[in-house]
Amino acid sequence: MSEDKQQAQPQTPQGGQDAGKEPKQGGRRGRGGSARGRGRRPQGRRHAGKQPAVANKGEHILFVGFMGSGKTSVSRVVAKRAGLPLIDIDAYIEKTQGRSIKQIFADEGEEGFRRIETQAMAALAYEPKSIISCGGGACNSAINRGILKALGTVVYLKVPLEEAIARISDPSTRPLLNGERPVREIYEERMPLYRDAADITINTAGKGIGGNVSQVIGALRRNKLI
Repeated sequence: MSEDKQQAQPQTPQGGQDAGKEPKQGGRRGRGGSARGRGRRPQGRRHAGKQPAVANKGEHILFVGFMGSGKTSVSRVVAKRAGLPLIDIDAYIEKTQGRSIKQIFADEGEEGFRRIETQAMAALAYEPKSIISCGGGACNSAINRGILKALGTVVYLKVPLEEAIARISDPSTRPLLNGERPVREIYEERMPLYRDAADITINTAGKGIGGNVSQVIGALRRNKLI
């Protein structure tokens, strides 16, 4: 079952003439209907501790959750059914950096990767409405959680740790599974961060892709997001 936060519910318009109109989403669109082309794109260098600029409240639908929660597979199907572009942040980073995520971790460590990830997330404010699959650590910092909330509606795919690990077919592609910290410690540290960022929570435990997609589509339609 899905748990929709109160703030994700659309406002009911007041007044007779406005009752049949679609509610306005405050700050989601500029006058031109899109954030693309307004202002300058975020630059590569940022001062430590400062949040990269986000153009305005966006209309993106962003998926967060622990590795193995189904973000990539579920977001791909949801994007197709909703008729929206799909952006995978890890793939976006690999393309712009010319390196794999694994290589970035090897070259710059997790701290360096998170810095790159923050810059990539901020840049998505200038993209048209999309379905976005975020990395497992995208909610780690308060800065990132603020960016996510500014970009649009955050959908948290919740999964038990044991099931998440069982879903990963190739552990070598997951740097944190081969790191020094126990995976359970990382998992327990991130759970409250996902909850803090989420507008909608989907419990994926014991369900396949089809069942989880149905839950997500239902929640998005109830909130008039697709």
